[in-house]
Formats: sequence, C-alpha cells, structure tokens
Amino acid sequence: MNVPKALPAWTKKSSGADRAHASDKLKGTEMANSVQQQLAQNLQLLMKEQLKLFQQLLPDQNLHKQPPGVPTTQPEKVDSMEVASRLVAQYGEQQAWDVALQTWKLMGLSDLCARVPKEEALESGITEKYSKESGEMPCHTQSWKNEDFQQKFTQLLLLHRSKPRGYDFPLWMRKHEGTDDQKHLIEVGDLFGPDPGTQEEALTVVLHGVAGIGKSTLARQVSRAWEEGRLYRDRFQHVFYFNCRDLAQSKTMSLAELISKDWAGPVAPIGQILSQPEQLLFILDNLDEPKWDLKQHSSEFCLHWSQQQQVHTLLGSLLKKTLLPGASLLITARITALGKFIPSLKQPRWVEVLGFSESARRDYFYTYFTDESQAVRAFNSVESNPALLSMCVMPLVSWLVCTCLKQQMDQGQELSLTCQTTTALCLHYFFHILQVQSFGTKLWDFCSLAAKGTQQGKTLFSPEDLRENGLDEDITCTLLKMGVLQKHPTFLSYSFMHLCFQEFFTAMSCALGDKKLISIRSMKEFIGEYGMVGVFGEPITCFLFGLLSEQGMREMESIFKCQLSQERHHKLLQLAEKEVKLTQQNLQPYCWHLLHSFYEFQNASFLTAISDFCGMRICVQTDLELLVSAFCIKHNRLVKRLQLNEGGPHRQAQRPSGVIVSSLSPFTDAWWQIFFSILKVPGSLNEMDLRGTFLSCSAVQSLCEALKYPLCHLETLRLANCGLTAESCQELACGLSANRSLTELDLSFNKILDTGAQHIFQRLRVSTAKLQHLLLIRCGLTSGCCQDLASMLSDSPSLTELDLQQNDLGDLGMKQLCKKLGQRTCHLRLLRLADCGLTAKGCQDLACGLSTNRNLTELDLSFNELLDIGAQHLFRKLRVSTCKLQRLLLIRCGLTSGCCQDLASMLSDSPSPSLTELDLRKNNLGDLGMRLLCKGLGQPTCQLRLLRVDVTQLSNKVKKMLRDLKQNKPQVEVDLQTGTTGGIQRGWRQRQTKAGGRQKPTGVLDLDQPKSVLYHSQYTGAASSEISRSMNPSVSRRKRLSLPKEAPGKGQMDDDTSPLKRHRSESGSEDDFWGPAGPVTPEVVDRGRSLYRVCFPVAGSYPWPNTGLHFVVRRPVTIEIEFCAWKEFMSRIVPQHSWMVAGPLLDIKAEPGAVAAVYLPHFIDLQGENMDMSWFQVAHMKEEGIVLEKPSRVEPHYAVLENPSFSPIGVLLRIIHAVLPIPITSNVLLYHHLQHGEVIFHLYLIPNDCSIRKAIDDEENTFQFVRIHKPPPMTPVYMGSRYTVSGSQEMEVIPQELELCYRNPGEAQLFSELHVGHFRSSIRLYLRHKEEGTLVWEALVKPGDLRPETSLVPAHHTDVPAQLHFVDQHWKQLITRVTSVESVLDRLHGQVLSDEQYQEVQAKPTNIHKMRTLFNFRNSWDKACKDQLYQALEDIHPHLIKELQKK
Repeated sequence: MNVPKALPAWTKKSSGADRAHASDKLKGTEMANSVQQQLAQNLQLLMKEQLKLFQQLLPDQNLHKQPPGVPTTQPEKVDSMEVASRLVAQYGEQQAWDVALQTWKLMGLSDLCARVPKEEALESGITEKYSKESGEMPCHTQSWKNEDFQQKFTQLLLLHRSKPRGYDFPLWMRKHEGTDDQKHLIEVGDLFGPDPGTQEEALTVVLHGVAGIGKSTLARQVSRAWEEGRLYRDRFQHVFYFNCRDLAQSKTMSLAELISKDWAGPVAPIGQILSQPEQLLFILDNLDEPKWDLKQHSSEFCLHWSQQQQVHTLLGSLLKKTLLPGASLLITARITALGKFIPSLKQPRWVEVLGFSESARRDYFYTYFTDESQAVRAFNSVESNPALLSMCVMPLVSWLVCTCLKQQMDQGQELSLTCQTTTALCLHYFFHILQVQSFGTKLWDFCSLAAKGTQQGKTLFSPEDLRENGLDEDITCTLLKMGVLQKHPTFLSYSFMHLCFQEFFTAMSCALGDKKLISIRSMKEFIGEYGMVGVFGEPITCFLFGLLSEQGMREMESIFKCQLSQERHHKLLQLAEKEVKLTQQNLQPYCWHLLHSFYEFQNASFLTAISDFCGMRICVQTDLELLVSAFCIKHNRLVKRLQLNEGGPHRQAQRPSGVIVSSLSPFTDAWWQIFFSILKVPGSLNEMDLRGTFLSCSAVQSLCEALKYPLCHLETLRLANCGLTAESCQELACGLSANRSLTELDLSFNKILDTGAQHIFQRLRVSTAKLQHLLLIRCGLTSGCCQDLASMLSDSPSLTELDLQQNDLGDLGMKQLCKKLGQRTCHLRLLRLADCGLTAKGCQDLACGLSTNRNLTELDLSFNELLDIGAQHLFRKLRVSTCKLQRLLLIRCGLTSGCCQDLASMLSDSPSPSLTELDLRKNNLGDLGMRLLCKGLGQPTCQLRLLRVDVTQLSNKVKKMLRDLKQNKPQVEVDLQTGTTGGIQRGWRQRQTKAGGRQKPTGVLDLDQPKSVLYHSQYTGAASSEISRSMNPSVSRRKRLSLPKEAPGKGQMDDDTSPLKRHRSESGSEDDFWGPAGPVTPEVVDRGRSLYRVCFPVAGSYPWPNTGLHFVVRRPVTIEIEFCAWKEFMSRIVPQHSWMVAGPLLDIKAEPGAVAAVYLPHFIDLQGENMDMSWFQVAHMKEEGIVLEKPSRVEPHYAVLENPSFSPIGVLLRIIHAVLPIPITSNVLLYHHLQHGEVIFHLYLIPNDCSIRKAIDDEENTFQFVRIHKPPPMTPVYMGSRYTVSGSQEMEVIPQELELCYRNPGEAQLFSELHVGHFRSSIRLYLRHKEEGTLVWEALVKPGDLRPETSLVPAHHTDVPAQLHFVDQHWKQLITRVTSVESVLDRLHGQVLSDEQYQEVQAKPTNIHKMRTLFNFRNSWDKACKDQLYQALEDIHPHLIKELQKK
C-alpha cells in the first residue's frame, strides 16, 4: 500500500520542464531560416505571464496593441509568432534580436539568453553580464525557480479532509479525544469535483501544508496545465494566477486591474470575462504571506469591477463570496496560517499537500539526473539513510539533496550525505556546496537582512534594502547566480529563492547574536518579535532549535570563526520548556512544529525532561511525521506501550502508559526501518502491539534487526493476524533467539503452519531467550510440529504459558506433547488446547502426562470431543496424582452424566485437592449428573470455588439443589447459565478482573450466534462494547467481532472438525442462507439469468456463504437477487479508467425499508499495502445514470450499506494515478478431463467473484471438464500482473503465463491448458509472479483426485452402473442437511445398524454429530446397505434428494 499519487502524468514536466524540453528540441533540429521564426520559437518557451511581461517591457509600448479592426485574441490563443512578427516589423531583424535579448535579461531569463546561439544572435554582441565571473566562484547548483526545480517536479499526494488539521496542527490527541475528520486521497483533477459523500462540488479549495511541501509549484502547474488544455478546460473558461506576495506591493486595485495582471493579451475584455463568473478560477498563491487581516477587511456589497479598493479588501470580498459568488478559488497557504482567514472562507474544501510518496521520491531523482546510472547511485545513497529519505517527502528537501549529490558526482567524490535533520541539510547546502561563508562579514549582514524582513513581514527587498544591510551589487549578483536570491523585474526587487531560505537565515541571525532574544520573557514575545503565527508555528523555530543543537553550534562556530553565547542557548531552551509545560497543563494537543523542533534539536535528555506523551495517539500522514514521532517516542522514558493502527478486531483499551500510532502513509521498507528504530535505544518501552497490521518480509527483517539490537528491552510483542508465513517465521526465529528481554510473544491467527512453528520451536529450544508466554491460536498447526514443540517445552525452562487453541493437533500431536509434559524440566503453568481435534484417546495420553506434572495450574480442553470416556481418564488420573491444577475448562466436550461420578470423586477424594475453578458449560450432564456433582461439591474436602454449568435442561428440583449448595457452602460460587452467551461473557469478564494479576481467562467460543465470536483476554478491552453489541439479539445492525477470518488467498484454513465449521454446518450448507432460525434455501427462479428468490421468515442476519452476499433484515421479507454483468454499464462511468470493478454486480429487489443493511462482496485485499477505504464506492445503476454512494463502512470481503435502496448495485474501487497494482483476493480454478488415460487440465486465475466462478463452472461442465477443488493462493495477487504456470514434471502448458484481469461473467476467461499425458503419479502445479519469481500458489494433484468420465453420470438407484454410489457422492451434504435423523436411524436399525451402533449414534448431542457418526460406519457397508440408506432418505427427505440428484 504502494500509495496513489495525486498528480497525473502531465505534471511530471512543469512549465520549466516544458521550456527545457522545447529548448533541447530546438538545439537538436535544423533552425528555421527566418529570424522571425527563430524569435517566435524562443518566445514559445515563455509562460503566459512572462509573455505578457515581455510585451510590457518593450521600449515601444504601442507594439503590443492590436492593429485596428483585428478582434481581441483570447489569452489561451495568444500567438508568439504574432508578437515576433510585430517586433521584426518595428525594429528589423538584427535590432529585434537585440531588444529581445535585453528584455529577457531584464526579466532575469539568463538561461534563455544563454541558449540562443551566437550565430542566431546575428553578432549582436550581447553577452551575459556575469559570464566572466564563472571562474571566480564556481557554482555547481542550478536555479530553484527558473528551470531546475520546475523541470524536476513530479507528483504529490493530496489528502482531502473534512476539516483542516488547523492552526495547532494536532498530530497528538489525548486518549479521550475523538475526531470526526473524514479524509481520502484525491487527484488534482478532482479538486473541484463532486464530494464522494455529499456529491457537492467545491467553489473554494484550500491547498495547505507545511513549508516546502510543494503548494506553490502545484498551483503554478494547475495554471499551466489549463493553458495547455490538459486540465479543467470543460469547467473554466478563464484561469488567473496571482502570487499574493506580488499583490501585496500594491495598496489599491480594482477587479479589472487584478484580472489584467494575468492577461497575456493586449486588452482584457473585462465585461465579457465577468459575464460568466461560474467559469472563472482565481488562483491565490501564498495567501498567508502578506500581513493582511482578511477576517476584518472585506466589502459587504458587490462593487463594480472598475472601482478601486484596498488589495486585502478586494481579496477578502472574493473569499467571502460577496464579490463574484459563483467564481472558483484555489488558495495555497501554510497549514500554520489557516487561522488567519478561516472565518473569511465560505464552505471551503480542505486539501492537504502531503508531499512525495516513496515512489514519487524515486521518480524525482530519475527526473533530476538525466543519466540513469547517476539517478540509481544517488537514490541508493539516500536509501541507506532512512531519515534523509523520509525528509525527501518535501520537494524542497529532495531538490537540496539532489543538488548536493550532484556536486559530489561532478567532483568525483564518494556519495555520502549523512544529514539527519533539515537544519543540517541546509547548513551543508549553503556552507559546503555554495560556500557562502566566503562572504566573510557580509554573511552577518545577509542574515540580518533576512531577520529584518521577517520582523517587518517583508519578503521582497529593494536594492536600497540590500545596500542598507551592506550588500553591494557584486554580492547581490553572486547571490543571484548561486540561486539564493531571485530578481523580480516587475517591481525591481529581490526575494529569497524560497521563503524557507529566508527563515533559515533569520534563525541563524537569532542564534548568532540577536540581543533582543536575551530580554524576551516568554515565547509569545518571541513570536511577536519575529511576526510568527504560533509559538512553534513557523520553520524559524525548527531551524533555531537545529542551529542551537550540539552539531549546529559546532557548524556555526566553524563557519563564523567565533564562540557562540551559551546564554542564548539556555535562554531559548528555558522559554521552550516553559511553553511546553503550559501546553500540557491546558491539555492542548502537541503541534507538529513542536515535535519537529524537538527532533531538530536532537537532544534526548531535553526531550525526556519536558515531554509526556503517555495516553496519546498519533496519526502519521507522511514518512517525515513518522521520523519525528518515532524520535519523540523512543526518547520518552514514560512510554511503556506502543500500539500500531488503532482499531481492528483485537484492540484493547488504551492504557495510561501507552501511545497509539496510526498511519495514512503506506508501510514501505523505509517506514518500517524508522518505526522499529524505536526499539534500538535504551528506554522504558516494554510492549509493542502490531496486531492486525500486515507485515511484509522487509518489515519482519527490520523487526528482527531491532530485536537483535543489544539495547532492545522489549518484553511483550503482539503479532496476531499480521499475515506471517512459514518463511517470515524463519527470519523471526533468528531475531527471537538473539533477544534476551522478550517474555511474551503472540503469533495467533497467522498461517505459519508446521514449518514456521518448527523454525520458532527449534530456535527457542537452543537459545537463551527468556520467553514465558507463547500464543499460537489458529496458526494452521498439526501433529507435524509437536515433536519440536515437546522438545522446546522440556529444554526451555522459562516458558510457562502456551496457547494452542484452534490448531488441529489431534491425538497424535497430543501423544507427542505429553511425553515431555510430565518431565520435571517442563515448567508450563498454563496450557490452552481448546478446539484442537482431541478425542478420548488423546485425553488418555494427556491424563498420563498430567499425573506426573507438578507445575500446570490451568488447562483448557474446551470444544474437543472428549466424551465421557475421555473425561473419565482425566478425572481418575487427577484424583490420585499430585498435580496442582487449579482451573479446568471443559466447555462443550460432549460430556453426560456418565462421567460425573468420576468428576465428583476427583473433587472430593483427591489427596491434595487444588482445583478451584471448573467450567462445564455446553455439556448435557442432566439431572443425574448434577446430583452426583452436587454430592461431591458438598464434601468438606472439596476446594472448588467457582463452578459454571448450564441449567436449561435441568429440573426444578436439581436447580433448587444447586441453590441450596450456594447457601450451605457460601465460599463456592455456582454460575448457573441458561444456555445463552450472556453468562459466558460475564464469566469472562470476572476472570479478566483478577486482582493485580496478569489477565488469564481462557478462550471461549460462542456457538449460539450466527457468526462465531472468540473471546480472549488479550483480545477484549476496547472491543468489549463491540462484543456486547454483537451478542445482544435486540441489535439488528451489529458490528461483529469475529474470528479473524483470513481472506481467500491469505491462507484460509478449512477444518471441518472445528467448532466454527460445525456451527456453520448446523446452520446450513454453503448454498443456503444462514439464518437465526436455521438454514434458508434460495429458490432458483431462472438458472440462465442467475436469478434467485429467497424468503426470510424472521428478522435477523442472513449471510450467503457461497456468494459472499449478506442481508440484515428488520422483518420477514422476500428478496430477489440477480447476478448481472458490468459490461453494459461501465461505458457510462466517466472517466472509466479511474474506476475498477471490485465485486459482482447484483440486481436486488426488496420491499423498501425491510433491509437494514446489505453486505456487498468485494475482492480487494485490505491487508495489502497502500489500500485506502475512501477509494471504495457503491455504484447504483439508475435510469438517469450511475450514482455513487459511499459505503457505511468497508470490511474485509464486504462493503456495507445501511438502510440501502436497491437497483443494480456493486462495489467499485477508485484508481489513483500511478498507484501500485491493486492487491486482491483470488481463486485458482482447476478442471480436468480424463479419457483413455490422457489428462488435460484447465487452470484459471480469477478474482474471488462468485459470478465469474459460476460462469466458468457452467462452461467447463459443458465440455465435460470436472473441477478439482484446491486451496486459493496463499499470498495477495495483483490486478494486471502476470503469473507463470508450471509443474513438477514434464508437461505442455499453453499459454505459459496468465494475466490476472477482470472479465465479465459470460465473457471468455483466460486460462492455461496443461497436457500431462498418462497420469500415473502425483504432480505439483505452481503459479509464480512473472517479474519477481515469487510462488503465489501451489497444489498437489493425485491420481485419486481425478474422476473418469463414467462418474459424471449421476449414481441414482437405477440399473446404470456407477463408480460412486449416491451415498458416497453426497455424504458431506447429507451430514449437514438431514434433519430427521431419528426417523432415518429407525429405518436402518436391525438391518444396517446393530444395537450398539444405533445407541452410539443416538447418544450424540446434535444432528450433525449423529450423521457424522452414522457415516463413520459406511466403509463396512455393501451396496445393499447403501441402497437402504438411500431409500430411507428418499422417503423422508424427497426434496433434498431431488436437489442433490440435479447437481
């Protein structure tokens, strides 16, 4: 999440770039014979305002007037040939050249003069004034304004905000503060377009940002792009650009005069221009620079365009829309100065300029250096300095860096730029590149000039100003040549090439010896003295802190050959400390420039002494903000916990000692290097929480480098649901083994598989790491890793807690684990094995291991099919052992009254009773079991303090017995549950609030909700309100907190034995809607049109797993759903190339108001880099056109609309120019055709769109190809990327590569055909990224996966021979969908099932378990037995059988 770029391709060459390109072209072609043509070609290189100024400065002012009878030329049609023609006609060829050269020189266009060959100048004798000085002071830099920066300016990121960050620029907020600021990235072409939310167009757009971020350059590019017909031509007839710095030189002005200032033609037709104000755009650049009070001065009346007004009054009237209310305004201003004119603006659109993305920074270097090898060297050099690369987000800094590196290249030096701050970079540029220290004492005068200008609010300096400060003409010329100053021919004045340069030298003047600073008593006096907006509101303060740092002081003393006053240094720090403490007392948020000032000062002890960031959260928008924030965090000794990206399914409430960081910028390699640098300094940070944040390979590498660092003191690292793989675990294991401080590691919900876990276990086994708590919930582990796990347990005495919930370890894995569990070297105290596929056999091995264990105090075996026999093994061993077990959880383990006698004996007869908490919920103990249990609980030797059971099916007599037990033994708390989830949640919270201890609640999986919810101590807290809402049946539109379901293609694990899968099966098949009252089967109205009808019987939530569609309805309702194609609608989307289909198009019809919310499926991978939720829109296909609606929220796989209206609708993704390929979730569809031993495969790579999948299925079935179901890609794939298809053995693949693209259902889809020949042994198939070579998909195809042609004939109960019986073909569907199980069993009893088998099936608690147990016997059935089962099913469930036969 590379991040989109806000400027389209046309901005890569700005006005200056166009001139340079045109000039190069001019040199490389044959010159025209006519002097007039040559002159016209050079005039074409000028911008519109320059051409107008050229005409005004000509000696004969009548020259630029139109001849009589010639109509007025529109500004966009001004012809340079016409100007050249009149010039030659007036002066003749040779004199015309002389006049042109003199005028260009007067305008300061020395570059244009230098490009004119001598032979073209007709020996005019005009030479550049300072050409002879080049040998006196070599200058290796190029002009900032005239050509270099303009030419090399690339794309900027633009962030549309609902409100500005404002005067205080708050990055940090107290934890209780919220924000309703909505933001999303936009393109420059959309600045005045409709708002995605309100669809309203803006008339006033405020481009704001920090100093040097590129605001003014962008404004000039907009003007130039309009002139050239590439931007806004369909909206604006006239665009006028004004630099407010220049406007401030005039006291009064009329609107007509204002327009004429930017009119390239002779006379501006004011009346005609103003007749259509809605077609006018006024660009007001640097509106914040002049010292105007726009809040107070504006006209309340619409004055005539010819009436003179004060300039600030005229502009104030435009801002308040009392003048030309229909005209559009584009304003640029620094973010710190917005308070000056916010009250003057009417409904502004706030667009923050964020600078360059990392890819844009790279593009800039490749544009600056015309030699590609130089660009590569330069950028690689900067990449090795993450701080410098982060600062290059500012175009001004990028230009400075490139200029410095260019000089090193020209001088044959090794590339090395070690600057860590902007102050250090400026010092290097001015004093090592330009060597302005050669001015001697004049440098003091130059600094004084800058300071006086700042104090007086002056940015333009007259020649008299320069002379008064001791700067003579030679010094001025040298400064002009260096590019430090620039000349303004219009006002015969000078200014610094960039305002930041003036502010830098102002700060230097203050640091050198400004006597006024010593007498200032507060920062308010300081900012008043220098005319600044806020305490830390200007770059002056940042530069001043940088200059007064240790490095800055050394540099200045070396430059000025003097000893700087320490008194001034301490005075400034005292003022800063006083101001910061005042800010904290008033609970005002820290501002960007305050943090930036701390960073420039680079003094950790100073930062630690005056700042307290605990309880804050920070939103990082750029790499530079991350750099500054990371510095402040890592040097603050009070910050103990750092959490990245607030929100998500696993978020806790923020603790007082923590800081939350969220990011709008993409997680690039440089981003992670800076972020993890926080761990490389000694400090108090002991916990880092990255849960829910995707970690790339480079991110894991940066993390491991930090973990290996000797100064890293991190104790807790949470990496749950971070997209880790087996490969990344190999890298992570190296970092863990070298770390000596980490005690808790959470890797849950990452598909690390056995291979990844083995890397971790093997490293930890032989390392000296101090890890105590290891969480591996749902990591795809099996028995294959248990041998290494067991070895680690016996060889790592520090490990005391292990959480393995929802891993299919099975009985074999349990057997391997228990071999080490009973050894004395195993110090495990807590073991969670919920939903690990254990049975009675595994429980027997576990009981043996526990019998010799002396350390385990908590054990969770919930959601395992232990049954009574397994529990009896456990209870009997615990009864006679000296195990110190205190908490035992057996939720939903299939227990009945059959095990309760052993349980009661364990509680009362144990020689050293220690068990204090027992959880038996979701088990059918019955009245008999509870009576036996109560008898044991009543014994004096029983130490149990908390018992949790369900009382739904108990008699009143037994319930009374339990209440009496509470009275007789008040120390025993009996938590009686009614079968709902509320009790589970309450019990959970009670365990969470253990006094003073670590949170040690067990995991509880609620299976009574339509979607399973995992509760875990470390995954609650802030999310507890979400859990409450999701568990409250009265809330119809709930925000679910569910198990972190991995996106298809991200390693989704399908475990038919898990409680989650069991619950889904109980709720219906994949083809059904899952409803609160059971499965709801949709009716197929028209299979050809993919038209379905479904009747929802009650209010509630109805997901449709097979399609990804999901409804939440308020009342019973009938809904029709048709899957459509985007093809016929995409041509109506303008501009079409800016949008990408992101999901199926659905024509939904429902009663208005009945649907509370609809979850529309999409296939965008939200865990990929550079994704922005604001890019998602829901498209409504209506008769009047396509209407875009912002979804209520965007979730993985869904865009949610609340209170929706229906028409054909689907999800679109906004494509920002130059964005990296879009990461999507995908499917690989594999089909085979087997005939006479020859095998042909068809392999498709498609987006995860059910409508495409269905269309391909239908097409392949037509040609008798059969699908082989294989897992989806393991990693994100990218739209537009190409992937190669290969196999483990020789085969013919045509074509050998596939492009991932979206094609409508019904269109020909891309696929590869694989000819294998005679298929006798297993083969592996691979998909790899073509350019990177990375493996994205792998599948093993065995001969047993193939079905011969005869198996395609349905195996009915006919005389037709079949390979598979109907029962064998459809056993999975029969297990999940047969509901009248008892009737089926009665038909089979005595004929197919023995008495023992019949009783075993009947003992199962649910229909699903009964049917699964029944089918466990089918391997012993012959065809006659299967026929009897088929006949019973056909009689009892005729509709189900007919449906399955059709399939």
